[in-house]
Amino acid sequence: MEPPPSYDYVAQVNGSYDTGLYSDASADSYQRAEQFVAANLHLIDIPPPPHICQDILRSSLQAMQTLDLTQSAKDVLLVESATSAVFHPKLRPRFGRSHHRPQGDTDVCIQGLYPMLGTPQLKSYAQIKVKYDGGAPPEYGEELHYFEVTISQVASDVVMAIGLCTRPYPSFRMPGWNRHSIGWHSDDGRKFCDDPDGGEDYSAPWGNQGDVLGCGWQSDNGTVWFTRNGVLMGQAYTNLSPHVFFPAFGADGYCKVDFNFGQSPFRYQFLPFQRWLGSYTMQ
Repeated sequence: MEPPPSYDYVAQVNGSYDTGLYSDASADSYQRAEQFVAANLHLIDIPPPPHICQDILRSSLQAMQTLDLTQSAKDVLLVESATSAVFHPKLRPRFGRSHHRPQGDTDVCIQGLYPMLGTPQLKSYAQIKVKYDGGAPPEYGEELHYFEVTISQVASDVVMAIGLCTRPYPSFRMPGWNRHSIGWHSDDGRKFCDDPDGGEDYSAPWGNQGDVLGCGWQSDNGTVWFTRNGVLMGQAYTNLSPHVFFPAFGADGYCKVDFNFGQSPFRYQFLPFQRWLGSYTMQ
């Protein structure tokens, strides 16, 4: 029996389109993704082991987060460094030649290595640490996770997506297309939440060289929002159920992108009442 769609999908698809405006994945891609989910259902969205939580509390997610280097795949995804990735490197336009768009499904997704711990998890492990180390538990304001991706190079007609995914996630699917994932797609500016169809209206298209895209997640109230070049695009989703999210980015053709997990100042300026959880430690 097919597993039912997630609560988030049911709650969010009031204005979802049946198809994408420009580029759709094939039915075969969808079926392979459903098979992947069914085979990995017992592993998807499980809490991280205690030692990971403790390491993050000790060092901060900002200091630890990198791209998952194991997700490099020959001819499809080249992870050049801890924060830089090239999608479809062999399709890079050269000597003034136009970009040759490949046929078939070419979507590729990469994720960060470490999870974005929600506030309840941080509180839980902070309390555990307090019991052993003494001191006071953390104080919280409006907590959020946030990261940015800069498009350093991009060929024409490439579709990209930034968002959040749980793990394991099918690497051949864009963020937002499968269970427990959210994505903002470049070709039509639509947002996707567990939505294998056409998404919902959200913004104008994006994806120029030099664009800086950001994704924010407030775990306490389940709000996800996006930014472009430091400008807030508005809330994409609210009241999402809690999940163990990882930062994610996808593309279906040549592009080079650089991730900022906090190692450099963000283009987006946090509001005074917002507290970025990436820098939180419990020493």
